[in-house]
Amino acid sequence: MSAGTRHTFIYLWPHPPAHSSSSKPADQVKNRYTRPALQSSVFSSHYERSFHTTAERKNWTEAQTYCRKNHTDLVTLHSQGDTQRPEIPKELTWIGLRRSPVKWSNGDDVKYNNSEDFSDGGWKLYCYVMTASGLWDELNCAEIKSFMCYTKGDSGRSLQYTQIQEQRSWREAQSYCREHHSDLVSISTKEQNEDVRTNGSTPFWIGLMHTAWEWSDGACSTFRNWEKEPEEGSDCGYIINGKMGAQECHMTAEVMCYKEEIHLIQENKTWERALDYCNNHYKGLLRIESRHDQRTLEAELKRVLEAELKNSTAPGPVWLGLRQSRLFGFWFWPNGLSVAWSNWEGWSQPEQPLSHICGAIATSGPGKFKWSDQNCLSESYFLCEGKQRLGSPSLFAVVLVLAQWAECGMEQLRRVEPTRAAVVPHLWRHSNKRPGEVQVERPKLPL
Repeated sequence: MSAGTRHTFIYLWPHPPAHSSSSKPADQVKNRYTRPALQSSVFSSHYERSFHTTAERKNWTEAQTYCRKNHTDLVTLHSQGDTQRPEIPKELTWIGLRRSPVKWSNGDDVKYNNSEDFSDGGWKLYCYVMTASGLWDELNCAEIKSFMCYTKGDSGRSLQYTQIQEQRSWREAQSYCREHHSDLVSISTKEQNEDVRTNGSTPFWIGLMHTAWEWSDGACSTFRNWEKEPEEGSDCGYIINGKMGAQECHMTAEVMCYKEEIHLIQENKTWERALDYCNNHYKGLLRIESRHDQRTLEAELKRVLEAELKNSTAPGPVWLGLRQSRLFGFWFWPNGLSVAWSNWEGWSQPEQPLSHICGAIATSGPGKFKWSDQNCLSESYFLCEGKQRLGSPSLFAVVLVLAQWAECGMEQLRRVEPTRAAVVPHLWRHSNKRPGEVQVERPKLPL
């Protein structure tokens, strides 16, 4: 093929994002090209979960220990759909719900309250707004209101209050404040309550949710479908016939755990060989689309590193599904989305021409769990996601093949990646007149 040949290239990535000159950390820079419909929920990670039940009866604490050792944790239920999964047993089975004292969003104890009906207990769930008088009023957590965030000063003592006028539910407000500030505001004294009131226009959400229950894995799920109100002293949650209940924690029951389908593959491979492996055996190379994804991955990596490697480190950074476009310079994930939320080392996204074009996550050192660019030809352990399966090449593999062809031409692609070059004619036959296709000139670029 000559350098001037024109090709039809199916461009499946979003438009390359404009580089921000903002001094904010990379995870605070918004990407206006991310398609909202495909973003993961702020309440849970996007990773697949598998449920596992053991018929061996245990008390709740033993059940928690067992699940954390052999899987991820006792199961968290996020929706009615979770209670209807075929893996859910009909018999009484422990889940990860346990009674706990009411706390502020940031984990502080409730030392001061300005609600006329506040009680540290009960089984109903509601959230608090501050009213014009400074009193706190109970509302359904799904209602939408403006909200008050706080940011710690450099000393950790001085606080800055910021009211966000955008209307959100309590959980969405909490997620926003944690991402862009410190958290939803917490209040510990009468004087602070007045200070918060005068800094905003009421009513607005504050960081107090009235729930006497928490999940073992720390999840933010507010789903409850109690069969009946739990009795005093019944502090540990179970499920039976699709309904939640509670009993004394020392009693025994079957156990239901869940496993995040995140897999650390302990084989050294280049990035593209790792991509092929994950596409063939799992859903694909792992992606991180939100702060909750990152936290979920960190927890799972800690568990795996301690349980399987018998120490807290792996040999160097491990591959993620991160890749940089050589044509446009933006970073993207295996599902085609450009990176919106990020956790780059030094809070700075690697830029061309100095960057390597493959991404990894550190497993040790001061930059532990930070992302970095690495030489794609270096060999490392890698992370796959999804249940183990026999699979066909993913959409990302198809896009990558066509991208390589467009960049370097068939002859060079056949020489470097003969397996991928062999599938191009088949892909090309089915690429005509597809929605979103554009005409591009094949660049005169080396591989």
